[in-house]
Amino acid sequence: MEWLASALVAARARLDVATNNLANVSSEGFRKTYAEVSATRSGVRVDTARDRAQGPLVRTGQPFDLAISGQGAFRVRGADQRILTTRSGHFMRDPQQRLIDDQGRALIGAAGHPIVVSARAQVRADGSIADGGRVVDHLVLPKGSRVSAGFLERPNVDAIGEMVEVLQAQRSFETVQHVFATLDQTRVKAANDVAQLK
Repeated sequence: MEWLASALVAARARLDVATNNLANVSSEGFRKTYAEVSATRSGVRVDTARDRAQGPLVRTGQPFDLAISGQGAFRVRGADQRILTTRSGHFMRDPQQRLIDDQGRALIGAAGHPIVVSARAQVRADGSIADGGRVVDHLVLPKGSRVSAGFLERPNVDAIGEMVEVLQAQRSFETVQHVFATLDQTRVKAANDVAQLK
């Protein structure tokens, strides 16, 4: 029964991973998660990991839409002052001339301060930000990574593949539930048969 219970948990975990990937099929810069299922003597185990593959870049023509080619992420500061990382690079200028994302989080430069620029500023491939003929800040990027201004990174999620995974995980879940129900019926019948023999 323990083995079956772990199989039920594993099927549910696969389903959760696939549905989360599907829910983010339109989220810029999203990196999908995948589930690896393995059987052991004690039960079924699920390990999850992030797929680090690059998503395709799409041209938007907006100067502050940014996409990273390679590893790394944009650093943003939320209203609670915590610094977070994101691959989503849709930025715009707010009334204070800071670059902010859709959630109002400020893009952070190399010195740890919000990036403040004019509408004529340019983000270069090496992450440097030029405004008024001089470099005013830098994005923090790992070596070998580059920035494409006027582009966004699409998620690396294959919607059809994730839908297939959802169906397979649901089928696994229902199969294990059916086995549980069959075992319960068998136990009830055996208990009734024993009672009748007495």
